[in-house]
Amino acid sequence: MRKGVFTRNSAFYLRSKLWTPAIIKCGNRCSFNIKRGFATKSSVVEEEVRKFDKLSKEWWDPQSKGSGPLHSMNPVRVRYIQDRMMHYEKSISQMKMLDVGCGGGLLSEALGRIAKDVTGVDAAKNNIEIAKSHLSLDPSLTNINYRHTTAEALLEEGLAHSFDVVCALEVIEHVNDPRDFIHSCLQLVKPGGSLFISTMNRTMPSFAVAIVAAEYVMGKIEPGTHHWDKFVTPDEISAAVNEWRMPYEVPSTKIENNIESNPGNSPDSASPLNSHTDRSTQDRVELTGKVEDFSGLIYNPALDEWYICPNVLAINYISHIKVTGKPL
Repeated sequence: MRKGVFTRNSAFYLRSKLWTPAIIKCGNRCSFNIKRGFATKSSVVEEEVRKFDKLSKEWWDPQSKGSGPLHSMNPVRVRYIQDRMMHYEKSISQMKMLDVGCGGGLLSEALGRIAKDVTGVDAAKNNIEIAKSHLSLDPSLTNINYRHTTAEALLEEGLAHSFDVVCALEVIEHVNDPRDFIHSCLQLVKPGGSLFISTMNRTMPSFAVAIVAAEYVMGKIEPGTHHWDKFVTPDEISAAVNEWRMPYEVPSTKIENNIESNPGNSPDSASPLNSHTDRSTQDRVELTGKVEDFSGLIYNPALDEWYICPNVLAINYISHIKVTGKPL
């Protein structure tokens, strides 16, 4: 630790070092930008990929310590996405969705039953193999495609602005650079589309519940699954979203469709463009991100059920981010 650089993160590390081996000091694994609280390396962490590769066979076992809690969490996550999209003119059944860090396909399969098209991507090859294998058990789900790749690789393939909805649920705490990861996910969203991120807040309650209780006392999760220092706060997500800017060339056909399908629309509508704006000024817009909502995800161990609790963000939470724009 450099002299003079002492944050609440490093202070907590010194205190928690004696409590549990789950907290690992950032060294070669990641390098934190103290000012922003974000890691500064690429998003893929090989250590995390290897860890989830080993746990891949447990994805569809509700009692497993690797993915078990996600089985009970999944319905409330899907319900949140559906509820947040209700104000959209476009039906969710016609949406093209991307599940980043799809694991064994828990969320992808659930989304596949309500959306037009779902692509699930994961950096762990074994996860993708498990997801494909489980998908083959339901011949009706022909609208799901799994790929062994990353969000950044999709951008390199030219798939920017390709998805109505991008989901990164319980993923961001496992990447090296949350800020860049958020920006990559935002870039994959179509103008007027949405990004959903869920994770765990970096608080004392989250350490007590998600690390000490869940991993070491109750044994619900495999010890070492999470690292408290990599949890991401709502303020850090908001900061990353608010600083994202991207120029975007609007195809003429999209301009006409937006105007015709959203007569009299407001600046806050699903389209990033206003219907009353002259077409000549709509050819180029600046895309921005806007956090629409933060809601807590609360677990009841007695019933093994999760609930959505607005503004209760101390431990697990989910966020809805919208990609909007204005003419340049």
